[in-house]
Amino acid sequence: MKKLFFIFSLGFLVIICFFLFLFPRSQFPRTGQNIADAPNIVIYVIDTLRWDKVSAYGCPQSISPEIDYLSKQSTLYVNAFSTSCWTIPAHASLFTGLYSQQHQTNQLDIYLPDPKTTLAEKLKQAGYQTAAFVNNSLIGRNTNFLQGFDHAYEAFRDEEPQAVVPVQDPFKHDVLSTVVKWLHQYKPPEPYFIFINTIEPHLPYTAPHPFRKIFLSTAEAKKNWDHTYKMFAENFLKIKPFSDQWKAVMPKLYAAEVRFIDYHLGRFLRELKLNRIGRETLFILLSDHGETLFQRHEYQMDHQFHLHDEVIRIPLIINFPRYMSKNDMRLPKVSLIDIYPTIMHLIREPVQSEIRGKNLLAPDYGHELIFTEYYKPDFSVNYFFSQGYELDDKYKCSLFSVQNDEFKMIKRTKGNDEFFDLKQDSAELNNLISMPHYELKKNELSETYKSFRLLQAAEKSGTQPVQFDDKTKACLRELGYLQ
Repeated sequence: MKKLFFIFSLGFLVIICFFLFLFPRSQFPRTGQNIADAPNIVIYVIDTLRWDKVSAYGCPQSISPEIDYLSKQSTLYVNAFSTSCWTIPAHASLFTGLYSQQHQTNQLDIYLPDPKTTLAEKLKQAGYQTAAFVNNSLIGRNTNFLQGFDHAYEAFRDEEPQAVVPVQDPFKHDVLSTVVKWLHQYKPPEPYFIFINTIEPHLPYTAPHPFRKIFLSTAEAKKNWDHTYKMFAENFLKIKPFSDQWKAVMPKLYAAEVRFIDYHLGRFLRELKLNRIGRETLFILLSDHGETLFQRHEYQMDHQFHLHDEVIRIPLIINFPRYMSKNDMRLPKVSLIDIYPTIMHLIREPVQSEIRGKNLLAPDYGHELIFTEYYKPDFSVNYFFSQGYELDDKYKCSLFSVQNDEFKMIKRTKGNDEFFDLKQDSAELNNLISMPHYELKKNELSETYKSFRLLQAAEKSGTQPVQFDDKTKACLRELGYLQ
């Protein structure tokens, strides 16, 4: 009898230890409970940052010393991908954990629907103070991206943050300085969630002279390289093509923008370290999409009208010492949709069944397949039309891509599909769509794409027309989205 009791007790202890291993005391409490031990969370999106223009990802130039230093203290995801090639759908996926077809926020309808539960809303419900500091007018009140944030600062408005003590910022649109001032002045007692978007290195490339002269020759640095989005539109349409000199200088100006925002990132990280208020901080650095930089063809500089690697692959660096190793490079493919479930796991909140992202802290993280979407680009097409130009019909279509470790297919609703052997052609320059040798692989990816489209099919929320205020319109004109 005693032996039986001993065996029963030993088995019970094993079960208890197993559950303690799965759910240790260091896990963060659930919504409504004491969240004193919950970490601060900071997500920082560097808009339009190409993954391969970061030194830590193999760029031969020393463009980003501060990001490089951060990566050595953090976990770097080598194969991270956006869900689209431009700002609106990418941020919607980041905030909701959903693909574009699910959240339905794209060039056809740029308003983030209220029924979609955002990361900020979930963290606010869990007891976090939530604050957004953005310098891209597409990610603001007009498009409903600030739902769930207690404090909101839109730098392009050149105004003080809502519900925040006055901020006197000597640097116009210096978002990171504004975040630091907010931390100094507000000093939130609860854990905070801060979302940051800085517009650099988005077009136009206007880094200050000290950063330009790092990459430009003395003669180039003295020359005025001021440019407008209209110039790029005219180059794209081959109406007024750039000279060879301009084509050589534009990537250098982009590099100067990267160095400029990298410098400010370093300042911000040092301040953040001093202002953790006794808490550890989960810091996530990433981009929403990349930039073409004439890589695809000599007439395209930005990130519209295609889904190739240079615009959908992004840097992703996560610093969180409790769970993640220093100087750790992880190879499995990951996606923007993985950020949402990862944070839900940390605060022990359930993830909605429609979310296909994975917890980046779990052993089985990573995706066998990466899907990206780019719906009919009405926003961009209308810009060209407003300038008196008509785009070829081949650009007036939706694009979808699916890829695994070996192959990638890009499908267009108006034909001209593409297929690449990634093992032989990682730059995606040799379209094999007409090669019979790859017919089986093409059919496999095509069927996978069709299954994905059916699986992700969702009823579109009723469209809500977006009315931009004057300051938002002015900023959108500067970025080339409005006339």
